[in-house]
Order: sequence, then C-alpha cells, then structure tokens
Amino acid sequence: MLVCDAAGRTLCDRCRIADRPLARMRGLLGRRYLSASEALLLRPAAAIHTAFMNFPIDALFLDRDGVVLHVAHDLVPWRAASKRGAASVLELSAGFARLRGVEIGDRLQFVSPRDGVRRESELDLPPRYESQTEPAGEARSGSADPGARIGTAQSAGPTQVPERR
Repeated sequence: MLVCDAAGRTLCDRCRIADRPLARMRGLLGRRYLSASEALLLRPAAAIHTAFMNFPIDALFLDRDGVVLHVAHDLVPWRAASKRGAASVLELSAGFARLRGVEIGDRLQFVSPRDGVRRESELDLPPRYESQTEPAGEARSGSADPGARIGTAQSAGPTQVPERR
C-alpha cells in the first residue's frame, strides 16, 4: 500500500497493514531496521510500545479519516506513546516524519495497489513494468484514448452469464 499526504507526495511506498490481533501484537518485533520506504499501519490502535525493538521509530496517530492527531518523533526502544481518539497508528522510520514535514492536521491517503495504473499515474509515479509504458504516439489496442490503458477494462459488449441449476 502507498501512503501519500494531501498534496500527493509519497510518504512511503510499502506500507504493511496489521489489522488482526496477532499481527498488531507482533508489529515490528524481530526486525533489525525499517527502511525509509517502509511503514506499518496498526489498526485499530490508539497506543503503541517499542518494547523489545531494536531501533527507534516515528509514530503518527491518525483518526478514522486519516488526519494526523499526534506525532511521536524518534521513539526509542522501551518507550510507549498514545493518543486518545486515535483510530490507527502509522509507524515510520525514525526521523522520517520530520524529514517529510508531517504535522498535526495533515490528512494522509492510503492508496491500494488495486486502484490501478490510472491512480498511480495521478501520483506521478514511474511505471512498475515495461508493459505499462507505451511508445510515443501509439496506444494499446489501436485506441488513441489514454483511458484505454492497462488497468481499464474494455468490453466488446454485454457478457452473458449462464444460469446455475
């Protein structure tokens, strides 16, 4: 999952979601580091701890709409942080929230890979695969419509679905 701010700037391009009890409990335990392009979204969560962790993190406490309620900068191992009213917590590499200028009141957007090529191109990201690029002046399937790119379904007509008996 991709995490962006309201201006469309990417905070991280690999966000793992921990939305089950065991995944939230494990969190980042056992990891040696968290790269600048990675994050962990804990939901639901209003409090976190860094017990048994090997590295510091930044924690962004978010409400249900993705608005930043609190930022815990450089949370070192064996510390805890919480924010009343938070629905989720985004854990980032230490110092990354300050580097990107994340502040209280910023709204974050979570973009799923299932949103397709069109959403990624809106964020001005390079294509992931060669098949997503097209030679200049040529469009796929002989169509000059830019909406007819990969990720946009095209149909020749209505599809008949056989009835089950």
